[in-house]
Amino acid sequence: MKNLTYSEISSWNPCYDPIKVIPAEFSGTALDLLKTESVPPVDRIWTVVRPGILSDKLLRLFGIWCASQALASKPDPTMKAMLDAATQFANGTIDKATYSTTENAASAMMDSLGKKKDNVVSAVFHAVFGSPERAASYHSAHSKDRKVTEIMQLNQLTQMVTDGVATGDVL
Repeated sequence: MKNLTYSEISSWNPCYDPIKVIPAEFSGTALDLLKTESVPPVDRIWTVVRPGILSDKLLRLFGIWCASQALASKPDPTMKAMLDAATQFANGTIDKATYSTTENAASAMMDSLGKKKDNVVSAVFHAVFGSPERAASYHSAHSKDRKVTEIMQLNQLTQMVTDGVATGDVL
């Protein structure tokens, strides 16, 4: 698993200097950072869902989990089917050509809703297109208690990374 350092994290232009929450000599894996309690949950998530830190599969599955959590409050069979297809694609059980039908349906859904789209629809859209940071953000925005949702996301992502380490499916 890739090692992260304070310098690298700082180079990504976070909204504050990470020196406030991690020492300048910090060096650790994504799992180490996810477990660093001095860093706010949302910032731990923001750091490790960047491309190249974790596998695309793990990132997609995390985005799908976030969208599924948001969708639970507003069940919709079409969006559920999109997330099922996204899961199959992430797990390699359908190919890109087949999956493009789902991507086209998600784009059409977003276009048809225009300004009427809500955080649930947006979370599903970003999960389908493999943008876990955005799916997590829309999931949080949809929740009644954003802080609780961010902790749930952090716990889920930490468990997914832990499981990925065990199976060799982290990067």
